Amino acid sequence: GAALERGDAPAGTEAGAPQDEASQLIPHLLGALEGCLLWDACAAPGGKTAILLALAGERGRVVASDLHEERARHLRAAVGGEASSALDVVVADATQAPFRARFDAALADVPCSGLGTLRRNPEIKWRLRPEELPRLAALQGGILQTVAGQVRPGGLVLYSTCSTEPEENDGVVLSFLATTRGFRLVRPTAPPGIDAWTDGQGFVRTYPSTRGWDGFFAALIARNS
Repeated sequence: GAALERGDAPAGTEAGAPQDEASQLIPHLLGALEGCLLWDACAAPGGKTAILLALAGERGRVVASDLHEERARHLRAAVGGEASSALDVVVADATQAPFRARFDAALADVPCSGLGTLRRNPEIKWRLRPEELPRLAALQGGILQTVAGQVRPGGLVLYSTCSTEPEENDGVVLSFLATTRGFRLVRPTAPPGIDAWTDGQGFVRTYPSTRGWDGFFAALIARNS
């Protein structure tokens, strides 16, 4: 089927290659990250990992995980370089709790239908079966639940997809908030101008009809102190 496997990203977002502007925007929603311990939970191919490394700075650290060993190896080769001392690449299942550390912030850029990238990947609409969306939503919810549980009190979780489907977006986040105590949706304040992409609930959305960007969704969630 057309559903992306865990850690997959649309063509053109490989680390070291140009990413769609919407994809580049996502990590910046976490705000100031200098010196923070960060987890990129579905990290391959590594485009967003590279941005998180830059945002964390010399005193920060990024743990990047992927379900598949080969993809994790390619991620390290693509993103490592001079920043390798601040980057830990691990093979881990994001639906489980693989770490003892509590992270300052985490990115759950979950596997999704990719329907926000149809302008570049039109074959998705022919491959995607309707029954795949509920399966994906269940996987996405499981990842969000796990990732949120590994963030310290007062920390942030950023949930994102390259889909425009409510079932993968609002539905997953609102279900998580309704069933999980101690978390709340917060309105992003970074980067400058993000209000233009943020709706009344605080969800960030980009659409191909605007600036020709891919369709992305993001929700910033805070763990109560």
